Amino acid sequence: MGKKTTVMPITNKEIVKDMIEYLNNWNEMYGLLFTFGVYTGYRISDILPIKIRDLSRYLDDNYVSIVEKKTGNRREVRLNSILRRAIKDYIKDKDSFEYAFKSNKKTKGVNKPITREHAGRIIKKAAKAFGLKHINTHSMRKTFALFIYELSGKDMNAAREALGHEDISYTKLYLGLDRLKVDDLVSELDF
Repeated sequence: MGKKTTVMPITNKEIVKDMIEYLNNWNEMYGLLFTFGVYTGYRISDILPIKIRDLSRYLDDNYVSIVEKKTGNRREVRLNSILRRAIKDYIKDKDSFEYAFKSNKKTKGVNKPITREHAGRIIKKAAKAFGLKHINTHSMRKTFALFIYELSGKDMNAAREALGHEDISYTKLYLGLDRLKVDDLVSELDF
């Protein structure tokens, strides 16, 4: 059995922006899914059940507030202007009962959200288009955390708080900062 590959964040802001554009051009739902993930840091299991009415409420409140399935804790994230605009554009002409990320497949006439597997295929295909490896849906959360860490002046506690982690040592491991540092150093080797 081979070594498990570590899921990585997207470390380049321009590639994040390009992936948002790429996914929006492919399907606006996919664009919003990725935008929502990288601007809130929620896990895919917390994003997929969102309905249009939830998105409307987030706009009204200016915060996304979700009880996370994994932890059972409520985590709130303020909407920034980019995510606010993406949500506003997306919900136009949609019924409040619809899933925001609904599947085209219908089971007994009832709409369901896309599956985690489908979301994973979407993100991996977009990542591949930009030459990225070790990217999946969890990379959205890691990307969010990495940029919070960078924007805060490399304050690990800010990243910990943004992710809702209790232990800062887990946040450091989670971000893969040691791996990124080693990768950068190896890239700089010039004998």
